[in-house]
Amino acid sequence: MEKSQIHKELLEIYPNLIAFSISQAIKHQFDNPKEIAQDCVMESIAAFFEYYRRNKKIPDNLKAYLITIIKNKYLEWKRQKNKKMNETFSEEYRILIDGNQIEPEPEPGLRQRIEQAFSKLSGPCKKLLKLQDNGYTYTEIAERLNTTKNGVAGQLSRCRTSLVSKLSKEKIDRTTLILLGIKKYFGINE
Repeated sequence: MEKSQIHKELLEIYPNLIAFSISQAIKHQFDNPKEIAQDCVMESIAAFFEYYRRNKKIPDNLKAYLITIIKNKYLEWKRQKNKKMNETFSEEYRILIDGNQIEPEPEPGLRQRIEQAFSKLSGPCKKLLKLQDNGYTYTEIAERLNTTKNGVAGQLSRCRTSLVSKLSKEKIDRTTLILLGIKKYFGINE
């Protein structure tokens, strides 16, 4: 096949490649799917020409070959995106665990709003959250309360959900609460 025939075939399948690429961008939840799709198709065509230059041959089914490249590019981009998110989360988590976090300036009345949300929890929820915040494991809490580890996990999950709901009513987001540290604001010492 001559280069002019390759160009002609590429022009014929280009709309299908763009449509497929847009569907992949949406599937993988990329922002600006049309723009991403065009970039992906162009990179795939460039990869095909590099393959052609090296091997001096054309795949039997050019459309299938390019669709495979597009799929692989999206998977690679998704892995890179997830890796960056995990690295960011890991760094934030490490900072919190090491205790070297940069404390944001507390907004006026924040402590009172947090305490108000916490005070609206039931007694058992307050107790569970205080025990967990003081470093007790699920097993240790279960032993103290004479219940099962799974029971503690379920109760804590419901308590956290309730607390988050109450905090959102007080217009406090979870990130602020985590950065400021629950112990510091509740004065929890057991």
